[in-house]
Formats: sequence, structure tokens, C-alpha cells
Amino acid sequence: MATNIDDLRALWADGACLTTDNEGASITVFETEETAQEIASTLECEKCETIPLIELLNNGYPADKEFVAEAGEDWGVVKAWKISIGSDDSPSWAVSCGDEGGRTWSLSQDVDNLHQCLIPDTLHDEERALAYANVLGVDKLPDPGEGRYYGIIVSHHYAGGHSVSSFLLQEGEFEAQTFKTVNEAQAWIAEQKDVAFTLAPNEIGQPNYKIVSFG
Repeated sequence: MATNIDDLRALWADGACLTTDNEGASITVFETEETAQEIASTLECEKCETIPLIELLNNGYPADKEFVAEAGEDWGVVKAWKISIGSDDSPSWAVSCGDEGGRTWSLSQDVDNLHQCLIPDTLHDEERALAYANVLGVDKLPDPGEGRYYGIIVSHHYAGGHSVSSFLLQEGEFEAQTFKTVNEAQAWIAEQKDVAFTLAPNEIGQPNYKIVSFG
């Protein structure tokens, strides 16, 4: 049986696992499939399986914790399964992070902030602000501080409870519209009250606007 998180990492690719619903669903990782099967044969449970860990998680074993981005599953979903690794009392987790375009797998002992894997440290200011808006919601962004310039994030709300955010773009361009001051950005937002707005399919209500500072 794996005895610590480092052992579990070493077994990640081909380790076997046992699932049991004796006292609630659980996952225990063993060094070999033979060991897992031997333990399973001694248990009285309605469902005992021994399959590779990665296969079990890929095939829909219910996650113990799950986070869905504010912008919906297309933007990103993070799932975590609690794993028993022998006598180690500290919890260990198998974590799946990503979207339909691709997922990454990792092992962790901290799942308090599952959303963080959807916001890479490599993002620059503009990308990071937009990622936060789509992952946590535009209302989670801080109020704009002092910056060299300012932008506006537009958040559209859709049926199903998700909201998709994007930068206000320059007219006819694919670059973000920037403002020299917060007051200029606020004035633009105020003008939208008098502008007719056409809802997109499945869109609900007017979009929200959030000013962000850069530089």
C-alpha cells in the first residue's frame, strides 16, 4: 500500500485502486492490482472494483469536491477525489483540472482553493483579470486602483446560471478599449443606460460592467 504522497505520485501512472461503499465511497491506492484484489476479496461490500487509478477517475467516479467556473464548464471544471494512502493521516487528493479541450491531473494535499489551477501564474495583468472574472465572477474583482490605464470587463448572463466575461473592445477592432482615467470609464458605462441592447440567444438581462486598472 502506498504510505505517503510521494509514493502515490510514483504509482500515479499504473497504480491499482480499490473502491468500496461499505462506509461511504472511498478510494484506496495499492502498489499492485494483485494486492488490491486480495484486499477486495476480504471485504463484504456491494461494489468492490480494482482498476487503474487514472481510469477510475476518467470514467466518472463521483468527485468528493467540485468547482465549476462562473463562465460554465466550457471555461473550466476542477474535481478532486479524496484518496487514502496508508497510515498517513493528512488528506491527499487526486485533482483533475481543465475543460473539454484538455485536462491536467495532479496530486495535492490542499483543495481549499480548487479554482486556482484555472488561473495560471503566467498570465499578464489583462489576461489575469479576465480569467478571474470568468472563473470566480466579475463581482469578485477588486475595485480599480491606480493604473497607467483602465479597461472595462463586460459580463453577459445566460440561462443555466453562468456568466461569460470579455473585455470591451475598440469599435471594429479586436483590441481592448482603454481609458485614461476611471472617470472616463465610468462615463462610458453611464451612457449605456440610454443605448438599446439586443439579447443574444439564452442571454438574460443587461450585462454588468467592471472597471479594471492596469500598469
